[in-house]
Amino acid sequence: IGNPNDVKVVDEVINGDGLIGLSMLKKDNEDPNIEDLHQVGTVAKIVKRINLPDGGVNIFINTLKRYKIKKTLNAQNPIVAAVEYLEDEDSDSMEVKALTRAMLVEMRQISENNPFFSEEMRLNMVNIDNPGKIADFISSILNIDSEEQQRVLETVNVRKRMELVLVFIKKEQELLKIQNRVQSEINEKIER
Repeated sequence: IGNPNDVKVVDEVINGDGLIGLSMLKKDNEDPNIEDLHQVGTVAKIVKRINLPDGGVNIFINTLKRYKIKKTLNAQNPIVAAVEYLEDEDSDSMEVKALTRAMLVEMRQISENNPFFSEEMRLNMVNIDNPGKIADFISSILNIDSEEQQRVLETVNVRKRMELVLVFIKKEQELLKIQNRVQSEINEKIER
């Protein structure tokens, strides 16, 4: 977070209850207002703040619940809104349990040969006990564009969310196969 006004909001939140609402911007804007935000976001607890040399900050968060913006209370920075919390649907069926296993197996394959996935990420993934949160965590670490991430966030049906994330996992696996093939071809050329 680099914008001084946003850093100030983070400081106020940390000095308060630590809870903050996060909504993705529809498009980059230096001074956004509430109209520039997607309507569905997530409330999060700030668990750690790290000061950066340029005056900005990095924050580590724990997401708690999805919300939908219902009413604008302050349209400018700091943006404040009344929200409705969204509950996960269809999160305890046998299909969801099977999808959870499938996602973890597929992600294990991706993470074994990928230096971008740390051991800590792998441990976090298997220690999450909520199927919807597993899908959310995986979508946050995969290389998918912001609109697709927003689509995952807006999917409150856990089974559908997991199916969507499984498609992204399969795309990542295909990308890794191509990357490995290209790397092997380049290594062969270098050896020659």
